[in-house]
Amino acid sequence: MPRFYKRPPGTKPLREYNTDDLEKAVNAVRCGKLPLRAVAEKYNIDKMKIFRKIKNIHQKQHGGQSTASEFHGGVCFEK
Repeated sequence: MPRFYKRPPGTKPLREYNTDDLEKAVNAVRCGKLPLRAVAEKYNIDKMKIFRKIKNIHQKQHGGQSTASEFHGGVCFEK
């Protein structure tokens, strides 16, 4: 049975963004219609969220380490 993370009381919840608005914001910045800060204010999305999406900067995946049977760095550990 999977565990569900419970946020400690009194902490700030993460902000949820509409995916359509996020894509519109990214496209507006990429096309050069508006600067990043103006797009962030227009769509009410954090400017760093849009910046990371444009630059394709992704954070590490959540969870534990991957198993040794997977392909890692040109070396296959599978027998």
